[in-house]
Amino acid sequence: MCSFVGVDVSKKTLDFSWESEGKNYHHKINNSDVGFKQFLKIVPKGSHVVMEATGIYHLRFANFLFLKKEKISVVNPLAIKRFGQMRMRRIKTDKADAALIAEYASYEKPELWKAPSDEMVEMRQLWGLSDKIKSSKQSYANQLEAITKSFSSSKKAVSYIKKIIKELEIKIREIEKDITEISRKAFPREMEILESIPSIGVKTAAALIVTSNGFTGFKNGRNLCSFYGLTPQIYQSGTSLNSRGGITKMGNGRIRALLYMCSLTAISKNTGCKHTYERLVGKGKAKKLALVAVIAKLVRQAVALIQKDELFNEKKSFSACA
Repeated sequence: MCSFVGVDVSKKTLDFSWESEGKNYHHKINNSDVGFKQFLKIVPKGSHVVMEATGIYHLRFANFLFLKKEKISVVNPLAIKRFGQMRMRRIKTDKADAALIAEYASYEKPELWKAPSDEMVEMRQLWGLSDKIKSSKQSYANQLEAITKSFSSSKKAVSYIKKIIKELEIKIREIEKDITEISRKAFPREMEILESIPSIGVKTAAALIVTSNGFTGFKNGRNLCSFYGLTPQIYQSGTSLNSRGGITKMGNGRIRALLYMCSLTAISKNTGCKHTYERLVGKGKAKKLALVAVIAKLVRQAVALIQKDELFNEKKSFSACA
């Protein structure tokens, strides 16, 4: 039988656990090349290794196992957290986390992970860097506003902050240009298809490729919508509570913001999106809710066209609406 080995990844160490013949096993090694080799000597042959997506710290280990042709899965940390809550977990240690991941894997049987291409890794790192810079820019903008609204503001401080914001804006544009250029070289067909969809520009097309890992690992548009946090929350209990809340917002907020701007154009230029928007507003739904539905429609269109390897066709879109 295949043993599911749960790995809790941290910056310097790897805690891993598995169960075999009613016994629990736990080991701790360094998160390094030497530790990776030790790992393969310790775990049972043919094991299915499962770990959380922990920023950058899991990537080297995951890639090492992938190159060694080991079975490996990388799962969303939120899924592990919810599983632990369901099991009424009370202990939070690295050892307990590793055991919980192994238990989760035995129940859920997660899909195997594939190492991203070098281009995708670079695009992700640039995307993350631009996020950091945008966050920093917003912090400086907030500080500038606070200073200018103060009863006495320093002209020098205002000048310095404005210069810093301008420099950050230049860096953001440079990084976004690099992401676009890499996207066009590494994913030319995907970019062509996405840009054929009315309202989706080059910036959003590249962002969709980065955040969806080149549209891999998603069976359909609904799965990607869920990943982006575009699906509604449903609250139901007995007869007194039965409502649909807002969207989950569990995914990347930046891609949702880009898609929201696209939706404002889509309701006039994209037949399928226009039909969805007018139908919902006609039923008395709020315009903001209708725009969220348009965003989901754009995502589903993108996934469907990528999977079919087809460019957007206005006639087909109109026929589908009819």
